[in-house]
Amino acid sequence: MALGKHKFVELHRGGFTVLELVITISLLVILSTAAMVGISVTGTEIDSVSKILRSNIQYAQDMAMTNGSSYGMRSIDSTSYEIFDGTPGTPAVSPLTNNDLVVDMSPVQFFGSVTTITFDSNGIPDNSANETIQLTEGDHSRTLTVSSDTGVVDLSNP
Repeated sequence: MALGKHKFVELHRGGFTVLELVITISLLVILSTAAMVGISVTGTEIDSVSKILRSNIQYAQDMAMTNGSSYGMRSIDSTSYEIFDGTPGTPAVSPLTNNDLVVDMSPVQFFGSVTTITFDSNGIPDNSANETIQLTEGDHSRTLTVSSDTGVVDLSNP
């Protein structure tokens, strides 16, 4: 009887049990998940900022049509902009926070000249040509184009 047990131990000596495999795989999953959390995803900030800017420009257009007056967007400096009511420099008030709609986009920056887009009461921008807004963050960039005919905002990745 002792001989039979001894042969069983020798036969399974070089392999792994199911329990050992499950524990090893679980540890690998936990370690890889912990490593993934520590990795920053590049371009995420600029993607979020460009989508929020597009949404805010569309909000200005909607407010112009709803209120029958001019609203718009103006870049204040390289990292901030305002949604204005009437004239640039008069920020519109957010209906959610009751604060001025002045947005800081840091670390994302405008690339190029200061941009001002004003929508009339029909939602049409005052620009005679399409307005292009370029955003940069490190090596990443995004381009927003506001149609001069309709005010539709197109967001593209280079």
